[in-house]
Amino acid sequence: MGESEEMFDAVVVGAGSAGLSAALHLSRFRLRTRVYSWGEPRNYRSHGVHGLLGRHGCLATDLLGEGRREVEMHGGQVIDDEVTDLHRAADGTFTVCSRNEPPVRARRILLATGVHDTRPVGISGFEFFWGKSVHHCPVCDGWEVTGKEVVVLGSGRPVAGLTLNLATYTDRLTVLTHGDEPDFDDDVQAKLDARGIRVRTERITALVGPTPDKLERVVFESGDDLSAEALFFNFGHTLRGDLHLKLGCQIDEQGALRVDAQNETTVPGVFAAGDLTPNSHLVTVALAEGARAAICLRTSLLPDWQRV
Repeated sequence: MGESEEMFDAVVVGAGSAGLSAALHLSRFRLRTRVYSWGEPRNYRSHGVHGLLGRHGCLATDLLGEGRREVEMHGGQVIDDEVTDLHRAADGTFTVCSRNEPPVRARRILLATGVHDTRPVGISGFEFFWGKSVHHCPVCDGWEVTGKEVVVLGSGRPVAGLTLNLATYTDRLTVLTHGDEPDFDDDVQAKLDARGIRVRTERITALVGPTPDKLERVVFESGDDLSAEALFFNFGHTLRGDLHLKLGCQIDEQGALRVDAQNETTVPGVFAAGDLTPNSHLVTVALAEGARAAICLRTSLLPDWQRV
């Protein structure tokens, strides 16, 4: 790579809560920082970020917009461009290639690309309600369905766990497997039975309601329907993109990016924060993890004269 390529202390890949939190701290450390932003964050359609002290209920787009301005206010760069490739050189620095900008070099990389939720196919209206009355996170949106008629979509132990978690908020729960066998062992089934939680296996054709925040019923392939004021789903998720693979970062047994106590991946000089790591998938956690990763990244760059 040519010597004319611009050099940054840190390049943050991804501009969600974790990425911007990291970039804000890195910029305040007076490190030359660039953030690459593309695509939509996981929670961009959410009706509000819940449980964020002092900002409870704010829109994710507003939170991230303000975060971006704060990064830039402290000298960080945030550009709208997709990173297409990352290379680690023999000297431990990195080359960052993007779709529209010239390649740049970086002393450290911080991955904050997040995950993609696997969503069901063939259900009319799912995208219409998603983020308003269709959710995936009981910690984020459980309180808001207190006492409501709630259906939980998925199969196997994960959906059973999600349903029992939601029993904190309502006793009006039904599991929908969308044509799959429930695959619950006797212990799980007994727990569902003890709470009076029904399991229905019919395939779903549509979700119906007048507005995105007003789901009213689930329609089955048979033509039968079921009253529902909210739907939660769990079909798992996958890491977004393949940049971690191009760098050679290892994945743990749960499919998350493996990081150590300093949020450094198995590739020296590559840090990670947010939903792609093993921690809880919450904005509050992502913000904290981004800050911690930035602190550890900065520590790795300290010259000898600053180390005591």
